[in-house]
Amino acid sequence: MSSLSTPVMVLTTNQAMPIGLDPVIMDEKELESYGPRGMTLSSVCSLSVKPLPMVCFNLQVPSRTSAAIHSRKMFALNILPPNHDSVKICRAFAGGLGKDINPFKAEEEYLTTIDKNVGKLSDEFEIGSEKFITEKASDIPTVKSAVAVMYCEAKQMFKAQDHEIWVAEIVAVRSSDRFLAPDCVGGVLYHKRAFHSVGERLKEPSIKEINDSRERGRSKLSHCIEFTDSVIY
Repeated sequence: MSSLSTPVMVLTTNQAMPIGLDPVIMDEKELESYGPRGMTLSSVCSLSVKPLPMVCFNLQVPSRTSAAIHSRKMFALNILPPNHDSVKICRAFAGGLGKDINPFKAEEEYLTTIDKNVGKLSDEFEIGSEKFITEKASDIPTVKSAVAVMYCEAKQMFKAQDHEIWVAEIVAVRSSDRFLAPDCVGGVLYHKRAFHSVGERLKEPSIKEINDSRERGRSKLSHCIEFTDSVIY
């Protein structure tokens, strides 16, 4: 499968501390259980558009990000432009800094919360509304340089060996003016353990090639019909 290119997104969410817990009396390990979480995904794909827009993806467990999704249910899928900074972010959220390093602390300059992100993305909402984000997803961190952010609500989870397969509804989408810019089209791709951008468009078959294929198809279909008619039962 590593020989096939797949789109890359960074999932970000937040493991909120339960009401009643006092961080003052908690040790460092306990505190690390809460706060922003995230991971790089290359398994996100569209599941449906109607009646509800939904996506699915899988992740390996055990995972702190998985625990946060189970608890918070809300998360963001950040679509990044294909450039060096995005590769740095993707590597960080893929464990490239070490399993004990939280990318939110190491790469803080690249990350923000939605209340600080207003203005970074356009005010045009393809789905949902700013009211929804303000009321239900204001604590979900995002990547500053994202050209689009999909806010999702987890709906179902299936276990498959050491992985979880998640199904989520896209409840709001924000996109910047750069989303369709030539240097951003296609986002970040993952191929043979390296990050790439979309290459040149492949040549389409000509009208003549299509017509020739049709004629060959009709000819073979006609031959099959004649052969079937001649069979003696």
